[in-house]
Amino acid sequence: ESYSASDFYALILVFLAIAIPYVLIATINIYFASVYAFKWREAMTFSYLKFWKNKDDNIEGSSQRIQEDTYNFSKIVESLGLSFIRALMTLVAFIPILWTLSDVVSKALFANLDESSSFYFLKNIDGLLVYVALLISLGGLIVSWFVGIKLPGLEYNNQKAEAAFRKELVYAEDNRKEYAKNETMIELFTGLKFNYKRLFLHYGYFNIWLILFEQMIVIVPFLIMAPGLFAGAIGLGIVMQINNAFDQVRSSFSVFITNWTTITQLRSI
Repeated sequence: ESYSASDFYALILVFLAIAIPYVLIATINIYFASVYAFKWREAMTFSYLKFWKNKDDNIEGSSQRIQEDTYNFSKIVESLGLSFIRALMTLVAFIPILWTLSDVVSKALFANLDESSSFYFLKNIDGLLVYVALLISLGGLIVSWFVGIKLPGLEYNNQKAEAAFRKELVYAEDNRKEYAKNETMIELFTGLKFNYKRLFLHYGYFNIWLILFEQMIVIVPFLIMAPGLFAGAIGLGIVMQINNAFDQVRSSFSVFITNWTTITQLRSI
């Protein structure tokens, strides 16, 4: 089928008709999400103030918790909420595509399987690649939980060290002779440095796992489809379509893994 230049420009206009409203809707969405997050912070701030004033016990880092932690909490929840909504919308769009393409793969790979084969049960599973993507993501989530199990506690200790260092500087604003002495600041910053080194170390091996997972998962759909491709039962075009749909679905299922660092910060507040 041939196309003319007028057909090309007509399709460009169709794209603009879709893209321009999307820009407006996305901008409005981000604006109202930010406003909602700030109103949430406002509500938490004055709620915490009321309980703080009526509490006799001393609360460690109370000023930071009221001023900074409420801000961080609202911003992180806003960011994660938008990420989860995007992931959900991606799943709504791509699961039907991957489900349909899974039938193509099943017919190509398992059509000649004998009932005595240990893989025969796979022949009757509809949407096989969707379940593969889900299982991989769940497995990655479980491993990430164990690999990064110490990170929230380390983040919390780091915030305490930061708060102690900042508190000394705040006191020094009104009385520089009595506060922020060199020996005190060196001691506080040494503790801060020790915490950061531990945090960097643990994030180091966690990032090794996370990057390894992201890289190795790329080849999974190709490994599944390789026998069909070499046998001529699946064309390269279908392989690329399946790979794209699989990656979209798998990355959406893995939204917790890709946002693990942000979730760790949320858990440490």
